[in-house]
Amino acid sequence: MNTSTPLRELRAKYRTDFVDYDSYLTIATSSLDNPDLGKILNPSSHYESISILKDSLAESLDHRKDKKELIGLAANQVGIPISAVYFEYYQDGVLKNSLLTDPEIKAVDKETPRLFLKLVKCPNSPSPYHIGIFNMNIAVASSNSPTFTLKVAEHIDSNGLISANLQRIIWASKGYLPGDSGELPMNYYNVSKAVESSEKLKSLFNCWIHKDEIDLILSKFKIVDHLGLHTRGAFYLHQNLINLASQNLDKEWIRIPGLDLFKDINNLLVN
Repeated sequence: MNTSTPLRELRAKYRTDFVDYDSYLTIATSSLDNPDLGKILNPSSHYESISILKDSLAESLDHRKDKKELIGLAANQVGIPISAVYFEYYQDGVLKNSLLTDPEIKAVDKETPRLFLKLVKCPNSPSPYHIGIFNMNIAVASSNSPTFTLKVAEHIDSNGLISANLQRIIWASKGYLPGDSGELPMNYYNVSKAVESSEKLKSLFNCWIHKDEIDLILSKFKIVDHLGLHTRGAFYLHQNLINLASQNLDKEWIRIPGLDLFKDINNLLVN
């Protein structure tokens, strides 16, 4: 590596089309504070057609070496102040893609939602990897496509990779990133602390993790907070997940207890 290359240039090189964190917040805030902006810069007026917007977002994703981790992106993540997301997925071995304008996530569970943990990556965040908590069963509505449902553990999305990242980029289209210090319940670090402090939340907490996800977290998740300052919490999370896995060797999906797994827990036992 050329050590004389400024850090800003290196970050821009590896981020490619994705804007940095501060720029993303400016774009997202402008979109939220000016609702008419979306009407002025909608796909049909700002672009010749939705297909050109789709091609543009597809190209931005294709520039990334980690595109298989990202699955997709929101338009505002690459500096376009439009409520739209693009994502790719495999179905029966065939690569498919979709563009959704004005996307919305709707829960489909009538009772307590079934949640799952997923390691997600976001090029706009100050730190790359985060433990997100997502709904296992969702419906997705948009202005250019019929509403569809997506259920984790089914054939098309056996480990939640598609669902977690689709939820992540839809939230990104609304100004929220994983790891943000806000109140959005997508950041498992915040959720785990809230759940542990409330007996009512503990009783309702219905959260799972795929056994293969634990290996990914152990290898890639090294820091916790959105500024990337703390590593001790990640160490305890690793130890607690190893304990959970050792107690559930015969299970594909492992239940997450209503405890703060980012701290030292002696004799972690799960029913």
